[in-house]
Amino acid sequence: MTPDFYTSDLHFGHANVIQYSSRPFSNVAEMNDALMKNYRNAVGSKDTVLWLGDCFLCPPELARNILTQLPGRKILCLGNHDRSAAAMARMGFDLVTDAVTLNIAGRTVRANHYPYVGTSSREVDTERSELPWPTRRQEEALLHGHTHSQKRRDGNMIHVGVDAWDYRPASSPEIEELVRSVFGA
Repeated sequence: MTPDFYTSDLHFGHANVIQYSSRPFSNVAEMNDALMKNYRNAVGSKDTVLWLGDCFLCPPELARNILTQLPGRKILCLGNHDRSAAAMARMGFDLVTDAVTLNIAGRTVRANHYPYVGTSSREVDTERSELPWPTRRQEEALLHGHTHSQKRRDGNMIHVGVDAWDYRPASSPEIEELVRSVFGA
């Protein structure tokens, strides 16, 4: 399985993320509408989207309603703000897991919500040792969310959060290009 699109940290229904991440929206309804429109403009009904966590911070009924309006097959790697795997599956995700390993551009790529352990930025709380921070491996690339950074690539980490992708999913060709750049290809 190679996804057609990648996304993370949409935070549907989360008013505080607008200020926290300097999102260009005046309220939650405007943010939710823009995220949904951008998603639908990119993703088709036959596409597969890998979500890397932190999808909804709203009641499950609203989350389910939003998710049913978004096309494509949806695979979720759980984030720190997501509900249990069973709850997220009930919302409408086709598959829910903690992490996946992919082959992108001939390279091993791990994908999960978290950046590498020891990553330092104002957005990443590496003091919380209970979170499943992956260990850095030089021979692979890591797709992640969590940071809300606008930076798409940092060494061999590729951030797929909407804050780095103009509030839309990143396409497979865009991610392939970044994976190639990690390895100088």
